[in-house]
Amino acid sequence: MGDVGFTIEFGRPGVGVRFRDIQQMCWALAKVNVSFEKKNPITSLMSDVSTGTLREDILNEKVMSAIVEIKVPVERTEEIVRLVWEIEKQLDTVVALGVATRCGEHGEEVVVAPILEKLGYKLQRAKTNIGLGRVVEPTSEPARETANV
Repeated sequence: MGDVGFTIEFGRPGVGVRFRDIQQMCWALAKVNVSFEKKNPITSLMSDVSTGTLREDILNEKVMSAIVEIKVPVERTEEIVRLVWEIEKQLDTVVALGVATRCGEHGEEVVVAPILEKLGYKLQRAKTNIGLGRVVEPTSEPARETANV
């Protein structure tokens, strides 16, 4: 609660993206002190996460798509959206922005939605995680096959 996550996807559909364009966005994001997702593949390609700098040897490489994930306090939602809008105009690719936040216990979201609507977005739920997946301890019993009768 209180945080908003962003996915910034580059290159899809079918346009592709060079890592130098991704780095340009990461530099701008790092300057405003966002938190890059540690387990994201793009973060693992950074030579300096604090500045958003990617490895020099990959900057000219092109991939079909890539996603940068960040998290900030909800109060920074508009700031981040406006920053992405500014930087995407300078890139030689397409950018798709995803925004995620935790809903209330009845599925309502009344904090981030008004900010996005004010910025001109028509909101649609793209994914709802209801938390059914849980890590379980493996059992010592062998797996049983089922037979079709």
